[in-house]
Amino acid sequence: MPENNYQLLLSKLDEFIRKYYTNQLIKGLIIFVSLLVALFISMVLIEYVGRFNTAVRTVLFYSYSILMGIVFLFLIAKPTVKLFSFGNRISNEQAAKIIGKHFSQINDKLFNVLQLKEQETKSSSDLINASINQKIDELSPVPFSLAINLGENKKYLKYLVVPSVVILAIAVFDSKIITESTSRLVAHTQEFVPMAPYQINIENKSLQAYKNGDYTIAISIEGEDLPNS
Repeated sequence: MPENNYQLLLSKLDEFIRKYYTNQLIKGLIIFVSLLVALFISMVLIEYVGRFNTAVRTVLFYSYSILMGIVFLFLIAKPTVKLFSFGNRISNEQAAKIIGKHFSQINDKLFNVLQLKEQETKSSSDLINASINQKIDELSPVPFSLAINLGENKKYLKYLVVPSVVILAIAVFDSKIITESTSRLVAHTQEFVPMAPYQINIENKSLQAYKNGDYTIAISIEGEDLPNS
């Protein structure tokens, strides 16, 4: 029974560690998406104003991709891997210290249990056994996982709201700012000829003419910036 109690304690510690990395994952996901949107809208606006050549657009495209790839690895991939018990996770002792700081009634008791158990494996003692069991009984009612509050991640949502509102406002005001700039950034190796700021319309009702005869074309021009000739 004492050994079962200790295994139950380890199980509760493992549950806490999983929630610890779940918390990191949620926080990382919010920050990652915030950066993704903020940097995207910044690049789109810079490209829309600058209309850069292929070299500059290529640098922008790969800089954005590499930077977001690195951020993804650290903020999302890393806690996800550790959540499923791969790689180096925080130890039971480190988890015990975090829990002890959150629950005043625990303090160093949980950490001491782990230390006593380690000593017991080296030199068995009825006194050590009794001390471990006593501390485990005191710790049993304490829900370790409550030391992590997932709701605290709501405070990071403000970093996502601002760029989201900006990109939504631009999409409503003039969606071509986003669509055209994104197209040029994605096709960063392709040359784009700037469109003329005016449009030429042929007004002739018929475009048929006699061979070797004169033909007059009537045109009209409309747009924001009309040519002089």
